[in-house]
Formats: sequence, C-alpha cells, structure tokens
Amino acid sequence: RLTVQPKSYPGAVALASNMGLVAAMADSTLTLYESAPGGVLKKRSKLTHSSFLGALSIAWSADGSALFVAGFEANAVSLVKVTDTGLKLTGLLTDKLGLNHPTSLVASPDGRRLYVAGLCDHAVAIVDVSGGGLKYVGALEHPKYAGAGCDVKLVFGMSQVSDDGSEEESGTGGPLYPSA
Repeated sequence: RLTVQPKSYPGAVALASNMGLVAAMADSTLTLYESAPGGVLKKRSKLTHSSFLGALSIAWSADGSALFVAGFEANAVSLVKVTDTGLKLTGLLTDKLGLNHPTSLVASPDGRRLYVAGLCDHAVAIVDVSGGGLKYVGALEHPKYAGAGCDVKLVFGMSQVSDDGSEEESGTGGPLYPSA
C-alpha cells in the first residue's frame, strides 16, 4: 500500500518492469519505488522540482532509463534520468506551442519522439528525444481553436459525497473550450 503525505495529492503514475513512479501534484515531488520481495514497493528515490507542479502524466522512455513528466501548472515537460543514485533532472522544455497546461504525453515505441497534449493552446507538441535531451520539433495545432487559450479554473469541478451517498456538485463547472 502506498500512502502520501497530507496536501501531497498524487497526479500520475507510470510503471516500468520492477519500478513504479508516483507524481505528487501539491508538492512538485516525484517518488521512485522499486519492487521488494512479496510484492511490496520500497521507496528508492525522491526528487522535487517546480517543473513537476501539477504533474498529470508520466511516460517512461523506450529503454526505461528515463521518464518524461508533464507539469500542468508549470507549463513544462521535464526529462528525468534514473541513475544508480536515484532521480536526476536532465532536461526541461517550456514556452512552446503544445505545452500550455500539458495534460498528457506519450513516447513513441522507437524512442525517438515524445508527443505532448497542451490543453490551453489546443495543440500537440512534437519533441525529439533521440539525442538524450528534449528538442522541440513543432506542433500540431487545432485550427478552430488556435490562439484561443482557455480559463483553466473552469476546467475542473469538485464534488462531494454526502452522508446518504449522493454526489453533489460543489465546484466550478463550465465549458472546456471557449465559445467560437
């Protein structure tokens, strides 16, 4: 069983062979776990960096030596290497089309590209990772919403469950996309 500290809400999890990774949104921390006998997970390393803020997606590199982190609140994609001594931030990409509040990312099976979905710029960033770093190649932009942006506080709603088990909407709701 994994537990997190108060005000350290898990945002993403990625698995690779005998390791698991948990991203905690509130405190910008990644924690690497490894399998121990009996299926127990043992904490191996922890790394905190502002680029992990609001991490919603994590993907392992094709060879399992590194991972990519989409920091939603940081508007960033980070490259983190797994070393003998733990986790090490080795690359950071910000201020590019496709990285405005990134919600998900996926690495290509051949290990050459990373694709990142940016919520507020309605684009998918294409990043070359074949050289061991993060090199921005370009983006696929949605023509209808190009440059429209979004109000992220309208994207997420909150609900609470009352004592009788019914769910009540208690947060902001609203359109995911601006009206055209």
